[in-house]
Amino acid sequence: MKFPALTRKSNVMDIAPMVDLVFLLLVFFMVGSKFASPSLEMELPSATSGSNSQSENIVISVDRQERIYLAGRRVDPSSLSERLSEMIRESPGTQVLLRADGKITYDLFVQIMDRTRRAGVENLRLEYEPK
Repeated sequence: MKFPALTRKSNVMDIAPMVDLVFLLLVFFMVGSKFASPSLEMELPSATSGSNSQSENIVISVDRQERIYLAGRRVDPSSLSERLSEMIRESPGTQVLLRADGKITYDLFVQIMDRTRRAGVENLRLEYEPK
């Protein structure tokens, strides 16, 4: 008597459904996640410790009436980046300090920071009052 030949099932798994599921999960998490928006890094205006060096600095001051001064001279906000870039070209090793009154608007603060970036300032330091 002849026995029928046993057919072996292959142990290969079809991965197409798993790939579809992975792509669906990837799209789901990409759409559902929040992307970090760029933010401003800044130090607090007052500190209990630290050093406040005064050597070779370019100082940008903003008073309570939101008037801008560059190295002690009043400057129009539109010409701040041009004047600052000239000063940086004359003495490239100097640091730029921003000394602003605590009552100025946030909008003006961001505008000043943008103008200093356009002038080529890489590292803007904020002046603070020691506690």
